Amino acid sequence: MPESRARDLATSLGQAVELNNITSAGGLASSGTGLVTYTNVSNLPGNYDSNNAGSLAFVTDSDKLYIHTGQGWFNIAIINTNPIWVTQPDASYALATNATEYLNGTATTITLVARDSEGQEIQWSTETDAGFDNMAYISQTLPGTSYENDSAVFTIEPMTQDSATSSSGSVTFKASDGVNVITASASFTLTFVTAESESAETRLLLKASGDDGTNTTSSGSAVSFTGNASNQAFTPYYPGGYSVFTGPADSSYVQLAASSNYNFDNSGWQLEGWIYVEAEDGGNCPIFEFHQDDNNYFRMFKHGAPGIDISGKEGGTAYVNQGSSNGEDLHLHTWYHWAVNWDGSKLRAYFDGRLIEESGTISTDLTTTLADQSFYLGQDLVSTDRYAQAFYHDVRLQTGSSAVTYTGSTYSIPTTALDTDSDTKFHLASGLPYINDPKGGTVTPTGEVEMRRFIPYDHEAYSVNDHGASVHFDGDDDVRKTGYTNPIGTGDYTVECWVYPTIRSGSGARYVFALQDGHSTSNGHGIQVYYRNSSNQYKWAHFTNNSQNNTDTKSQLNTWQHVAVTRDSGTTRFFVNGALIDTRTSDNYDATAYDDITVGGSGYGNNLVGYISDFRVINGTALYTSAFTPPTAPLASVSGSGYSTSLLTCNDGPNVYDAGGHSSESIADLTDRTQTDQTGVQLFGNAVSSTDQTKYASSNMYIPGSTGDYIETPFPTLKQEDFTWEWWIYPTNVNGSYQAIVDPRQGNTGLPLIWIRNTNVIYYFSGGDKIVGTTTLQSNTWYHIALVRGAKRAALYLDGSLEGVAADTGTFQNGGVLRVGHRYQTVTAGFYPYSGYVEDMRITKGLVRYPFTPPNETVSNTTATKLIACHDSTVTTDGTGTHTITAYGNAASIAFGPHSAMRSTYFDGNGDYLEVDNSTEFQHSTNDNLSIDFWMYYTGGSGTRNIVDNRGNANGYAFQLLSDNTVGIYSEPAAGYVHTSTALDERKWYHIVYSRVSGTSYMFVNGALAGAGVADTNNYTSQSIVIGARHSKDQQYYTGYVSNFRVVQGASLFPNSFTPPTAELTA
Repeated sequence: MPESRARDLATSLGQAVELNNITSAGGLASSGTGLVTYTNVSNLPGNYDSNNAGSLAFVTDSDKLYIHTGQGWFNIAIINTNPIWVTQPDASYALATNATEYLNGTATTITLVARDSEGQEIQWSTETDAGFDNMAYISQTLPGTSYENDSAVFTIEPMTQDSATSSSGSVTFKASDGVNVITASASFTLTFVTAESESAETRLLLKASGDDGTNTTSSGSAVSFTGNASNQAFTPYYPGGYSVFTGPADSSYVQLAASSNYNFDNSGWQLEGWIYVEAEDGGNCPIFEFHQDDNNYFRMFKHGAPGIDISGKEGGTAYVNQGSSNGEDLHLHTWYHWAVNWDGSKLRAYFDGRLIEESGTISTDLTTTLADQSFYLGQDLVSTDRYAQAFYHDVRLQTGSSAVTYTGSTYSIPTTALDTDSDTKFHLASGLPYINDPKGGTVTPTGEVEMRRFIPYDHEAYSVNDHGASVHFDGDDDVRKTGYTNPIGTGDYTVECWVYPTIRSGSGARYVFALQDGHSTSNGHGIQVYYRNSSNQYKWAHFTNNSQNNTDTKSQLNTWQHVAVTRDSGTTRFFVNGALIDTRTSDNYDATAYDDITVGGSGYGNNLVGYISDFRVINGTALYTSAFTPPTAPLASVSGSGYSTSLLTCNDGPNVYDAGGHSSESIADLTDRTQTDQTGVQLFGNAVSSTDQTKYASSNMYIPGSTGDYIETPFPTLKQEDFTWEWWIYPTNVNGSYQAIVDPRQGNTGLPLIWIRNTNVIYYFSGGDKIVGTTTLQSNTWYHIALVRGAKRAALYLDGSLEGVAADTGTFQNGGVLRVGHRYQTVTAGFYPYSGYVEDMRITKGLVRYPFTPPNETVSNTTATKLIACHDSTVTTDGTGTHTITAYGNAASIAFGPHSAMRSTYFDGNGDYLEVDNSTEFQHSTNDNLSIDFWMYYTGGSGTRNIVDNRGNANGYAFQLLSDNTVGIYSEPAAGYVHTSTALDERKWYHIVYSRVSGTSYMFVNGALAGAGVADTNNYTSQSIVIGARHSKDQQYYTGYVSNFRVVQGASLFPNSFTPPTAELTA
């Protein structure tokens, strides 16, 4: 150091000591000492000179003390020796609510940053309390390498619902420099939004609440019903949300207008969604399509060949055309997930969890090509128009390199709703109850397009408090009238509600609500919202300030729509689904005389047919003055300075209701949809809710048994899908006469029906006596009834025991109305009323619940299990750890299975098979119980194809896919088939079971009986098993997938009976 600089520094240090700025504890005594604090070193004064020698400065971002020598600033000390927080944890965190019974919830990540003034490395640790340890896991990574600014990322993962025993806890985060420690604590809460198992498949859950209830309660003393208006559990807030449903015609589809916002980023994009097809157009089905004209389009399309292709043209030249003959198929009445993506180098198409097509660089830039093309659901416009009568859900486009999440040969199909985030460009059918793109795209429904309560995901159970309710109006003087004085006053106001029209016909209007002077029939008195016929299109209109104000916004049938009228400083605005569609200025009329509110009509005709939910009137403020997002949860009364809620109605919980959230599905195939109303749940005669005699629920339905006593509810469409229909009955008068327990007939069609026969047994009728029970019923006794159909066979159970089984290919497509406790049609013989109680009626569509539901995860080893194969990433792994499995040909493990995370083995039909070593564990003597089960998904082939063959060196069994695509279980001792299924569809997962108990064997397909039990004492002495080929290993090769093949000896995992539910049923 130069002598002059050293002299200056010594002088300055002397002055600092003289000022006594540094305390004995190592801190700074800044008060009155001339010490100045600065945020960082760049803020130190640059204009100091020799007159400022000895000046001290403390820089807070580095904890360093500086002194000015007269020639410059010099660091002379580090004051604080503890680490310092740069980024601390929040005080509290709410963990993700989506854990399931066997999957952890989505993780929460917390990034913390600390630094040490002396440059020491930060060492991180945590301390958790018992509450946290019982609800979540915590792990830590250290992404930072610079000791100047050390960071750590903590990952907190909620436990599964089965494992978590606590709902709150805390974590103390610690940062240390090796000697000194700083801490910060955070609290965590975990509340599961419990998705009810199989709730996605539940189409009806008829439940009751309260005693002697008839669905006609009211909100407040000033509100009263007229006509048959009734409270319902149908609501715009239903858990899980809604899907778009397109009708069976070329004129019914959804169009998203072309937009440069699509921006198919060349670095990556992904388009995905769900489809459930009710009807195709000549075997063809559009999945999605961008379209400008026949020379400019991009689509995914299912051909009748079959095949699912990805094709696109620009200027008439094809830039991609793949898959028209790949054999992929799309079956009716099944949810399928699909996806198309581009990662910058490959275009991939996925369907049902698998990669079906892949190409290299395409010869066009989709960034600009598709910006001029509208996007369509339900319609193919290329060449010959083709439609899809189908449900669409969660159709989302994301762009950017991070958008591409599916890249392998298989992928995990989503099990929860997709997010709408910053990468999202559009998101149709995202669960909203109305037709909308939350990213702002212009969406236009054409023809019969509806929003329906049918989705591919399980969801939480319905409750009135969480999800609201509604009132149904049948148009025949069904109105709610009020007698409020001055409900909206002379100033600002808000009137809003949700409306779901189910009929629109004729040339007149249909009124949603009216606020007016004593039901005056003269125009100019009041506020009215209605939809009207304009050139055969029904459009929204409102009437305010002596003026009828028509709009071009269509009213959509069978779709929830939020409507609102507000006045703000003399300006009246009319909103539909949060969009401002009309504005009127100088609207200063005096509304103090409007002392009458009519909900569901106008008071003088043209009443609404449909539902209204959450009708709310606020006096004194305009809640909405510009576009807004409609409510997503039940409304509440609000108040504030100068305003209050005058009325909140159409939100009472019903007494008998469908907790499955019916979706007008049952009118899908009726000829005249304009004249058929979904009436919700209606009680007739003396039918009521009751608490007098219950099984597991707190309330049920009581039907006294006289003509005219019954309950009606919409009946879901059941074509040839699997289903489970179950409920509890408590008959009070079993007397040797016919009693109609349930009768969904509309006229003489619309079967099935289940009655008590004149022999006091239950029976199932569908075009004739299909199954007649054998158990004699007794009065005043609870019985559980279950009608199960799977793989085109029906089984009827009483208290878990089989009453009978029969082939059943009935198509109950008309749906219509389900009548409980009464015959539907007027006949000379009478209505055969049922007398007694009914509790918790549930219809599950597409799923067999009894006698068991097939396993939805990789099977585990048990004491009696002798072999588990075709389940692991290594094709030769035996899940019991006992046997040697040898693979031949190209047999390979695939990350594709009947459920998420399940794997399978693929056999190409050309010499592929697995051979398991010989073992006495595969022998089953005459009296042995046994069960053999597996999943199969065949992809072609002809003739006899051996899925599993145990006939190698002695008497054995074989599971064979026969030439008619039935599955037969062949027994070598019997020299024939002991069981045969109905024909199975190609490219569809089936769970197959061969079960023998006490000398009787059964075959199950997807959990349903494939036929009656047969006497079976076959002695299987063979010790070998071949999977994918005949036991000789040289012919009858199987083409397709096998998953989770399991052999159980000495016991059966699949009995033919079941224990009925021991708690009230849920959705």
